[in-house]
Amino acid sequence: MRIGIVSLDALGDQVIRTGFVRACHEFRPDAELTMICTGKTAEFWRICPWLGCVVEVDKAGNIAPSFDLVLNPRPAPDYYGASAFIAVNKPKSHIGFDVVPLARPLEPAWLAPYRLLEQLGYRGERYKPEIDVKAQDGFRSGVQLIAVGIGAGVPHKIWTTHFFAQALSEIDKAGKFGFILLGNKSDRNDSLHLPDWPSLIWDLVGNTSILGMASILKRCSLFIGNDSAPKHIAAALGVPVVEVAWINCPDRRLDYDRVFGPIGVPFKIVRPEKVFTYDETLAGDAVRSISVERVIEAARSLLPR
Repeated sequence: MRIGIVSLDALGDQVIRTGFVRACHEFRPDAELTMICTGKTAEFWRICPWLGCVVEVDKAGNIAPSFDLVLNPRPAPDYYGASAFIAVNKPKSHIGFDVVPLARPLEPAWLAPYRLLEQLGYRGERYKPEIDVKAQDGFRSGVQLIAVGIGAGVPHKIWTTHFFAQALSEIDKAGKFGFILLGNKSDRNDSLHLPDWPSLIWDLVGNTSILGMASILKRCSLFIGNDSAPKHIAAALGVPVVEVAWINCPDRRLDYDRVFGPIGVPFKIVRPEKVFTYDETLAGDAVRSISVERVIEAARSLLPR
């Protein structure tokens, strides 16, 4: 039996589905389980022990096999073309979230896909996201490492970079921390050269692969950052998380984005204190309103004493 999982959205969405993929394997251990993804996330899925194959649909010449069953685990609007893939592939059967049931109570995004398997008869464990990588060597011993995710997939989720610098410098006053900056090449900006940063810092923004970032995060005592893929990778590795959140808005169009908190680890979510409109939120006003002091307080509450 050939089973395909269509997962074409962002890396953070992919990370929280790792437990679901494990459940798929346990539900049908005799099936050939294939992940259909983009080239941006294929590296991540190739280390997954429960997959038999990874197909990058955005590479010329890569043609996915015909499937007996295709699962579309994204419980939100199909902005990424999963339905189009299913229509072209014509599997014998498929199951997914064709309509987002906004009237139902919100559930964590990592749990929603299990409803697909349970429709098919699965009654096993709902596994939380998990990643298995080796910790990166080469960092100075004798200091606690704190990873800092300065970027995000869209600008309205990004806290101001010089705010991060101020927060880290205050946290570092005890002088026992090393900080690792993480992000994509697009996250690099002039603020990375400000004098406010702590003295012991590794600037790896735009200079790590997905797996390289994961191996670095595994060495860390804490992650501080925006709502982004590194946040989810850190949590899947068991690293406590301080999330600088971007939503304090009642608009229902943001409902899906509310259910992406860190999973399975100690965490603090620092939200905007006042309520913002939908337009203000997407302009970045909400995330930029968060004070440096509140992020420092959240970080100190999670650091080992």
